[in-house]
Amino acid sequence: MNYEVQLTSQAEEDFSALPLHLQHYLERQLDDLAKSPVTLSRPSVTPPHPPGHMIYEVDYSLGQEHWHLSILFRYHQDEVHLIVTGIGRMGP
Repeated sequence: MNYEVQLTSQAEEDFSALPLHLQHYLERQLDDLAKSPVTLSRPSVTPPHPPGHMIYEVDYSLGQEHWHLSILFRYHQDEVHLIVTGIGRMGP
């Protein structure tokens, strides 16, 4: 079963702040997450993250450019949607 990914307004802001090539990469990662959230994620640590959330971490490299992205999400009660509440990044 594939989930439908929904971004909160904060996650949309985080996504929009990424360089365009990272946005394209992240879109593919979100598609993968929708297909297999249980195997790709782990429970997040509280604090600093809100309780009841999961985290999916990926790395992206292009030449000398290296990024680490963290996708913070929770399962919606309808068991159909994944709610992405934030996207963290570390990189140049």
